[in-house]
Amino acid sequence: MKLLLLANPTAAGGRARRLLPSLRESLRRQAPSIEFVEAASADELAAAARDATRAGYDRVLVAGGDGTVHIVLNELRGSESALGVLPLGHGNDLARALGVPLDPSEAVEFLLRAPVAPMDLGRVGNRVFATVAAVGLDAETNRRARTWGPWPRGHLRYFLAGLRTLLSYVPYRFNLVTDSEEFNGEAMWVAVANAPCYGGGIRIAPEASLDDGLLDVCVIERISAAALLALYPALMRGGHLRARPVRYFRCARAQFRAPVGPELHADGEPITRLPAEVVVEPEAVKVVRRRE
Repeated sequence: MKLLLLANPTAAGGRARRLLPSLRESLRRQAPSIEFVEAASADELAAAARDATRAGYDRVLVAGGDGTVHIVLNELRGSESALGVLPLGHGNDLARALGVPLDPSEAVEFLLRAPVAPMDLGRVGNRVFATVAAVGLDAETNRRARTWGPWPRGHLRYFLAGLRTLLSYVPYRFNLVTDSEEFNGEAMWVAVANAPCYGGGIRIAPEASLDDGLLDVCVIERISAAALLALYPALMRGGHLRARPVRYFRCARAQFRAPVGPELHADGEPITRLPAEVVVEPEAVKVVRRRE
């Protein structure tokens, strides 16, 4: 098996750089022919991923967070090279969805032995994403959290950034048209999900599947700040679907016709501004994942 480890040493505020030497050593012991590439920028990362598809690697193991994986999967999409996620970031939500152990040493063992299967992707314009595309309070929270340093991490980082954002947030009136349902009203945010969780483990779309050819849409309608905070524990565990302000449905295509201007984020990355259309690309990339 022809293997490549493609690493972003700056992931998680440099945590990846500290862990990479021991992980490389472990990989070399178990797969002596594996090759290693470190990328110092997003452009270098994308170029290395493109080179990997041309070189015919069976598995491209990506060491970093969801942002690193986002860049690489946009290059691996449609190729024969399978993506393996070595979780070294803050959120690691795609790793969770794929069943990859979050402990890096255990993940190495998993990625060398687990099976390969196709996975759906969401697409916005020419960009694809693996987990969730969202707009509204959530995207504003993500934008704020991305400006912070390495601490705090995970759930606490997202929660604190959300509290700061909520103090000045004014809900948008969304006009969302899909091939199954339509939403036209004020909402805190709208998430279009390919995977169950994002934001460091928030289970915004607990019924989402990576290979069902559909996207799960979760709309959090306008509620007070106090009501949203009360809903937060349910959001963390995926128990919010029966709450009064929540709309949840599935579709293959979702078009945001209004409002004009807010940012749409996907895999934690700013993708475009509304209006925008999100569509599913069934079986668009091969991934190393837990057998179900």
